[in-house]
Amino acid sequence: MRQQSNEAITVYVYGIALILGVTTMALNARAITIETVTVGDPGNPNDPSTGHGSVAYQYQIGKYEVTAGQYTAFLNAVAATDTYGLYSPSMATDLNVACIAQSGTSGSFTYSTIGSPNHPVSYVSWGDAARFSNWLYNGQPTGAQGAGTTETGAYTLNGAVTAPALLAVTRNPVSGWYLPNDNEWYKAAYYQPAAKGGDVDSYWKFPTKSNAVPLSDKPPGDTIDNTRVANFFFDDGVANGFDDGYAVTGSTVKSTTQNYLTDVGAYTSSPSYYGTFDQGGNLYEWNETVISSGTQRVLRGGFWDDTSSFGLAATYSTAGTPSLEFNSRGFRVAFRAPIAGDYNNNGVVDAADYVLWRNGGPLANETASLGIVDQADYDAWRAAFGNNAPGSGALLPESAIPEPGPGALIMAASLLVIPRSRRQWIHIGV
Repeated sequence: MRQQSNEAITVYVYGIALILGVTTMALNARAITIETVTVGDPGNPNDPSTGHGSVAYQYQIGKYEVTAGQYTAFLNAVAATDTYGLYSPSMATDLNVACIAQSGTSGSFTYSTIGSPNHPVSYVSWGDAARFSNWLYNGQPTGAQGAGTTETGAYTLNGAVTAPALLAVTRNPVSGWYLPNDNEWYKAAYYQPAAKGGDVDSYWKFPTKSNAVPLSDKPPGDTIDNTRVANFFFDDGVANGFDDGYAVTGSTVKSTTQNYLTDVGAYTSSPSYYGTFDQGGNLYEWNETVISSGTQRVLRGGFWDDTSSFGLAATYSTAGTPSLEFNSRGFRVAFRAPIAGDYNNNGVVDAADYVLWRNGGPLANETASLGIVDQADYDAWRAAFGNNAPGSGALLPESAIPEPGPGALIMAASLLVIPRSRRQWIHIGV
């Protein structure tokens, strides 16, 4: 656990520093940690049963759903004035999922968790989730909601709050934190190569490395098989200590005062192949994909009040209006590492990065001779030319790679590059 957490922190700090092209930046004094798992096996096929799950590259995804504690830190950083409604009063008043309280008046709002800070946050719209992703991308800054905090980053939102405006938003082609698309979410939940112990078609029906129906019980589970337990409603009518109704209470009677959420990762023996938790049950999770009609964004995974395991299965997805918030909806984030040689940080290593190097920078995603634009940076770019995602291995023919002319090499050799605050560069030379 500790090793995985440290890896997540390293990736986060490294990724943000390179994404923004800065040497230092002010972070929220109470910065949060998002623990991630690596989703490898790039180039996997789609699930033959559903047509989903193929991803060409390696990426990372949140090990857990975003928690109430993490979202509270986000609100305290950017929502003293809650311009875009990142907080919903239902986060406090709906006792079935109560997680966050707001205090004070606009301009000086503060926020605190209700109950366990490790419950997943609910009553978040897709727009809220995208703004949280931007905040992570930008290094968890403190300040008003706007450019550099919530409105730019992985997504250019610029005040989008209506459903049509949020449906028009697409992910910018950059590395860093973002919301997974449907294939990325699906692969993390259900994929395990057959050659590595997975099902014959490399996809499980449920996100517990199993085709067997999950069992409903309070965590971590006291059932006939604790490797497939989740937080959802199911009553089998048998007095066996599980599948007795709501997972948290073991009752078929719904209480208006009972919190039905469970701590993220509490079902310790029921992870996916890649090590994610709660991709089945607890809360439905927003992902980035817009459904074919163009009117909603995809939600997957089922939730605490689902009355069967159907919502947890790979064969099921639903969708929602991206501006709306409900007690069934949460999210998790994903991360894609910077691409070496992608000096303009547009998601692909191409001739434009060479031009930027030839002109003396500044260079994002620099991996050689940091702070100095020189031959080593060209060599790093040349080795990566044609890459468009980590682990994709997609390279253009060597004959297509521009070679630096004598003038460019002389310029690179003669440049004295002095980094200043936020990598404002001064070039002194011929």
